[in-house]
Amino acid sequence: MNEQNKLSLIGYAILVVVAVVSTFLAVFLVNNTKPDAANSNINSGVPININAIDLNNINLITQPTAFDKFTQLKREGKFITVNEKRIISPQFTVNDQEENNRIALEFLQNNSFVLASTGKISNGYLYIKTAAGTSSEIGTIAQNESVYIYLGNKGGHLFRPNSLISTPSEEGYTQYLFDLSNVSFTSIPYNDSNKSYSDNWLTRLNIVGDSFIGGFVSSNRFGVIEEISIAFEGEGTIVLK
Repeated sequence: MNEQNKLSLIGYAILVVVAVVSTFLAVFLVNNTKPDAANSNINSGVPININAIDLNNINLITQPTAFDKFTQLKREGKFITVNEKRIISPQFTVNDQEENNRIALEFLQNNSFVLASTGKISNGYLYIKTAAGTSSEIGTIAQNESVYIYLGNKGGHLFRPNSLISTPSEEGYTQYLFDLSNVSFTSIPYNDSNKSYSDNWLTRLNIVGDSFIGGFVSSNRFGVIEEISIAFEGEGTIVLK
């Protein structure tokens, strides 16, 4: 082989080696400069702005309210409505307490209902919807008006501030909701600042036998109780006799 051919062969070999090395370096640089998917925001230099997150659009998990639980029990059929039609209350005098007591007693004797419970009632709610005004226009009851209700041989005037619901109904009527284990009462003359006491209706509903129940709006205006309902949980049930 002459000298010229030797030089040509050496030059070709050098070119091949350079090409191979260049290809290897190119692949190495691509693989090692490609951003990691997990750290793409950090490696790309794009800052994460926590203030840009709209917290108002985050759906928070909220616990059901007592009224939600009461409504759900009604959907499940675990309730009883005491009155099939509205209870029109007697109209009381303004200053004669003795006469008012007579009117109330006579009314309850003629407008009471009988409940019978069987099995174990573990929990539940008392719901009352009521209104007052005139015979042609009624709405929420006034500050000095109240609802008297009794179960068995014990009753009282419901204490509004301790009700588990404070908003009017869709019709604009006053609503009361109490846990059966903590029905809240107060004395009269009625005022939201009066002291209150509680009665455990759950205990008395679990006593075998019949229980009388009834109530009225304590007012000198036209007053009605639209609904008295009891929703309950447990193995037991409550029926109207």
